[in-house]
Amino acid sequence: MSQFNDATGYNQEEAEFKRREQEQIAALRRKLDEERAANHAAASQQANWMRCPKCGNKLAEVRRGDVLVDRCGGCGGIFLDQGEIDLLLTQSKGSPLGWLFGR
Repeated sequence: MSQFNDATGYNQEEAEFKRREQEQIAALRRKLDEERAANHAAASQQANWMRCPKCGNKLAEVRRGDVLVDRCGGCGGIFLDQGEIDLLLTQSKGSPLGWLFGR
C-alpha cells in the first residue's frame, strides 16, 4: 500500500498542509501587524508634528544664530530640540535669554 492509501498517510498529509497553512497565516499576521504599527506611528506623528505642547498651535522654526528653534505662534513659547540650548549658549553674547527671545 502507498502512504496515500492508508489512514496514517492521509492524516500526515493533512497535518503537513495544516502546518504550512498556519505558518503562512502567522507570517501574514506579523506583516500586517508591522504595517499597522508603522501606520499608527506615522499618523500620530503627523497629528502632533510641530504643535505647541502648551496650547496646541502650530510651531514655526525661527533662526537664532546657526540654530533653528521652534516658536509657537499662539502663546509665544520657544521649544528646543536636544543639544540646541548648548549651541545657543555658546553663540550668545551678553544675556543668553535675551538673545534667544530676540530682545
